[in-house]
Amino acid sequence: MAYATTNPPLLVQSQPIAAQRTFLYVSTHTRAVAVASTHITNPKDLGMKVGDSVYIGETTAASANDSTDISLLSHHMVREVGSTYVILNVGMLISSAS
Repeated sequence: MAYATTNPPLLVQSQPIAAQRTFLYVSTHTRAVAVASTHITNPKDLGMKVGDSVYIGETTAASANDSTDISLLSHHMVREVGSTYVILNVGMLISSAS
């Protein structure tokens, strides 16, 4: 399944005046797919910037933004932002249901 702009990473925390912001992306996509540079196609529209923090939650829920069923949570930093791509670092696994 492709990335849907109707289920974008959500801005969950923002600092004033160009400081780091935090996004949460909950999806049925695997972590490997979600961090691929070709996955999130609208990072500039979302306001993502280099240095921002992105938490990625894998879920099996039909509604991906239902964060009550996250089976894996990882943390990543934005390394590069283009008009149609975002490059995240490898990241760190925070929690896994297995």
